[in-house]
Amino acid sequence: MSLYATERLRDPFALDAVVVNDPTARNLGVRLHETASGYQRMWWKQAHQQLKAAVEDGWRSHPFVWASTPGADRVAHVEPADFSTLTVHFPVGVSSYAELISRPGLRAICTVDRNSGRFTNVSFRNRP
Repeated sequence: MSLYATERLRDPFALDAVVVNDPTARNLGVRLHETASGYQRMWWKQAHQQLKAAVEDGWRSHPFVWASTPGADRVAHVEPADFSTLTVHFPVGVSSYAELISRPGLRAICTVDRNSGRFTNVSFRNRP
């Protein structure tokens, strides 16, 4: 029996993202901010590729990525979309969607684990 840990601890890295609202589909599109550094772009691209591969694999090799809001955790699944963007669909009945889009300054903070290169969370917030 070994006394050494084989699983690495998470090493989170937060990325500021821009949010685009699609009210007819109740979707929020998330993309990396234009002013992101090359280092941030590298992590975003790697995490997006990992997420896309997980969807194609049927989520067998990657846990679901969840979106959260100020009032609730795990409100919707995060899916990869074209052009290195993310899509978050809020089902009918999820009140946090209406709360988010009703106030100005909607943004997202996407967290990437640097050890695995995967997105771990997308957190939506409104600027004060």
